[in-house]
Amino acid sequence: MGVKIGQRYRVTEDYPSSADVLEGDYVLVTEIGIDEFVGNDSVGCLWTFSNDIIESGSLVLDPPLTVTDGALSVQEGGTHYKDMKIQPIEYILANGLGYIEGNVVKYITRHKSKNGAEDIRKAIHYCQLLLESEYGEKVER
Repeated sequence: MGVKIGQRYRVTEDYPSSADVLEGDYVLVTEIGIDEFVGNDSVGCLWTFSNDIIESGSLVLDPPLTVTDGALSVQEGGTHYKDMKIQPIEYILANGLGYIEGNVVKYITRHKSKNGAEDIRKAIHYCQLLLESEYGEKVER
């Protein structure tokens, strides 16, 4: 079937077992089981779907969010992203990363060409925020 964590699907018709998953909504896959998968809808509710919903056409893979080449060829304030083979924003969007994870990628990617150790400390700070917000781990300072 090919469903992968992080893929975004568009609902093409109202989901039969729920009045809340409606045509035009989006579902982001968060877990995969043997015969089903779990996804978040556009308001953050978790739903479990049987794998046959993909085959029925009720959910279709949404094209990944992309940035146009025009926007990628321009950078305000330097060239530390524009000169890269893969810019952080391309990776972040292609993998459906959230704000915190995106900042980790951004700071780790640019540290050698921009702010050095300061960017590493910023990446660590965002990793600490992620540990606290996603896993409930308190980080000592």
